[in-house]
Amino acid sequence: MNLIEHLEALGEGKEVLFKYLGLCSEIHDLTGMNALKLLKEYFKTWEHYSGDEIYPVPSTNKNCSAEEYYDSSFNLWSGKQGKLRRSLCRHIAKEMRKENE
Repeated sequence: MNLIEHLEALGEGKEVLFKYLGLCSEIHDLTGMNALKLLKEYFKTWEHYSGDEIYPVPSTNKNCSAEEYYDSSFNLWSGKQGKLRRSLCRHIAKEMRKENE
């Protein structure tokens, strides 16, 4: 499975290796790639981008930042956070497919 296929699978609900880690960690663990360097430009074109390339998924708690939410969560891939992360995966996969056409 290549990177685009993996992102598409994550976007459709594939289980992640570690639910307490975000997308960059997931990609790094699977590929050994510097995922932030690879993906950060795609983050910026995602409609829900938090404005922080280290923590691109916005907090779903109005009382904390994206970083604070990430640092305090034990499952980033369920509920509203999970929906946002899976949306980001689909967005990145779609943009990468466009580039490869």
